[in-house]
Amino acid sequence: MTRRAYAPPATGRDRRPLLLLAAILGVLALLLPLAWTLDASIDHDRNLFTDRQQMAWIQHVNLANGGNPVAGNVGPDDEMKVGEVAFRPSKDISVEVRLQERTGAEGETLQGYCVRTSNEDGEEIPWLCHDLASPPSKPSGDPLADL
Repeated sequence: MTRRAYAPPATGRDRRPLLLLAAILGVLALLLPLAWTLDASIDHDRNLFTDRQQMAWIQHVNLANGGNPVAGNVGPDDEMKVGEVAFRPSKDISVEVRLQERTGAEGETLQGYCVRTSNEDGEEIPWLCHDLASPPSKPSGDPLADL
């Protein structure tokens, strides 16, 4: 009778790491539609902020070039001319501009404007108000940024 000094090698592999990997991939696959829905919602709201910022910048450029702010409402199928620039909002977005005057640090009257956006779902982004003394930040990554 021969005795072995060690146990015989295991013929089957441990399947726990493989099952754990399959479970993790399954959970990720179930979460993917939720991530897509959340991303679509964020992208939908982004146009509200982008259009508001673009209109504020266009108004500022017009004001800085000696023009006056232009009040009005522009819907998704309309166009609004501010100085030399025609603005058309994104799909399903409406932009509203109102005039606002304020007194400057030295008692002078500063012409200003306020911009807000809304969409057809009823979401509304609050007013963003500026004048020549407090300009908006320049939009980035859009064709109107080099005005």
